[in-house]
Amino acid sequence: MILSAKFNFIFVKTRKTAGSTVEKLLYDHLGKGDVCTGSERDRTPSLNIEPGTNGHLGCEQIRGMVGNDFFENAIKITIERNPWDKVVSSYFWHKKIKPHIFSGMDFEEYVTTCPLIPFDEPMWSTNKIILVDKIFKQENLTELFSYFRQNYGIDVGQDMIEATRCKSGIRSVKDYRDLHTIKTKRFIESKFAFSIEKLGYEY
Repeated sequence: MILSAKFNFIFVKTRKTAGSTVEKLLYDHLGKGDVCTGSERDRTPSLNIEPGTNGHLGCEQIRGMVGNDFFENAIKITIERNPWDKVVSSYFWHKKIKPHIFSGMDFEEYVTTCPLIPFDEPMWSTNKIILVDKIFKQENLTELFSYFRQNYGIDVGQDMIEATRCKSGIRSVKDYRDLHTIKTKRFIESKFAFSIEKLGYEY
């Protein structure tokens, strides 16, 4: 999560969408009074907030932190990802960081029973109303950084994006479709229906 008074934007950090990479790349451009939660696990520095603070706060939680005036006047930005791919990424991440829980869990059980799958629509919407101004796709981070460059003068090149990606190289299955079953495909299609509709994702 980033709260930038300098640039008047709020970055809502969803899960498994390169949020830590974005924080790391924007950190040096932030103002002295700005806030960045960072990530101790990803070695992303925090700014003006207690290290270890949960960086995955939704819009309503952020509104409570910063007050309604700042929240309403700031440009609110977030990232989403193809949900079928996002859940595969989450599965391998949890197997890595919590092997005592997930090492023996197959993918279908994880998708259909685990409360930790990265269903983040409530972070940026409520009752099917979108609360952020901009939703970028993780599949095209270049578009996100083009927006930062054009609107805030923050210049982050493609080479820096590729060199800074956090949590890469963890999953053993590159194509998410190789892991999904008919059951998991349909489960994601139902649970993430709003994201799929609004962002035009397909399996």
